[in-house]
Amino acid sequence: MSTTGTDPEDFTIISEGDFLMAPFWNWQEFSFDLSEYAGQEIYVAIQHISFESYVMLVDDLFIGMPENKQSRANTGFTVYLDGEEMGTTTDEAFTFTDLNDGQEYVAGVAANYTTGSSEIVTVTFTAENQTSIVEKNEMDASVYPNPSDGVFNIHLSSPHQAELTVYDLTGQEIYSTLTDGYETQVRMPAGSAGMYWVRLVQGDRTSVKKIVIK
Repeated sequence: MSTTGTDPEDFTIISEGDFLMAPFWNWQEFSFDLSEYAGQEIYVAIQHISFESYVMLVDDLFIGMPENKQSRANTGFTVYLDGEEMGTTTDEAFTFTDLNDGQEYVAGVAANYTTGSSEIVTVTFTAENQTSIVEKNEMDASVYPNPSDGVFNIHLSSPHQAELTVYDLTGQEIYSTLTDGYETQVRMPAGSAGMYWVRLVQGDRTSVKKIVIK
C-alpha cells in the first residue's frame, strides 16, 4: 500500500510473510484490513513472484466497506420437465409419473439457496415401463471412493479422452481437465467439504455423477 506515490519504494507490504501462495488451478479470495487508510487516497500494488509460472490472474478487486455476507444455505431443489416446473423437493431424488413409454423428455433441476437459485441443469431421457428412465447417450462411468476425503477417481469403460468438469451446487465450475485413459484422479482443494456434480463429456455421450467431499 502507498499513500504518497507509485514508485516501488513508496509501498508498504501489508500481507503476512514473504509472499502469499496462490492456488494454481482454482480461484482464492484474500481480504485485508485497510481501516487505517480510511479517508486517504491510496495506491494498491500486487507483486507477482514467479517460480517458473509466468501468469497470474486477478479478478473482482474491491476496496470499500464490505456488505454483510448472507448465508447461502441450501433450501431444496426445483424440478422441471420439458421446461415446465413440476415441484420442489428437499430430497436428492424425484420421481416423474404418468410418462409415455418410448417418449423423450428433458428433465431439469435447479438448487435453491437463501440467496437465490442456481442455473437449471438438464438431461434428456427416454421413459421406459412408465417407472424408469434411461439417459440418452449416457457414458459408462463411475466415481470412487464416494464419499471422499478430497481425492477421488474417475473410471471410464473407454480409454478415449473425455472432458471432466466439477461443479458446486450453485452451478459454478470448480475444476476442469481431460481424462487420461481408463482412470483419472481428481484432487479437490483443502476446505472443499460438501456435495459436487462431476460432468463427463465424450463426443455426444455424457454422464453426470454426484460426489460428496467429507
